[in-house]
Amino acid sequence: MRELYSKLPGVIPVKAPQLVLVDAGMTARMDQLESRELVHFFKGVSSFDGAAMGQSMVNFSIDFPMDLTEAFVGDVAGLMNQFKGQYSSSSA
Repeated sequence: MRELYSKLPGVIPVKAPQLVLVDAGMTARMDQLESRELVHFFKGVSSFDGAAMGQSMVNFSIDFPMDLTEAFVGDVAGLMNQFKGQYSSSSA
């Protein structure tokens, strides 16, 4: 997995996955497509749907390398499956 992330511009691998949210509400506005992607992302977070989260992150990205999309979405899905087993009362 670290090999994949070393190919992404500006990404520094860390030992534990992190989700960082920045509220840019005072400086930016989202269009309808961006708003829909953000809702899709948070639905993925709330349901441990890593594939939805990963795809939303790719869709939000301006210059994500398209040849890495499938591997990235798969990695996020795998991480969320691990988290679901650890942090959810329902691992189904």
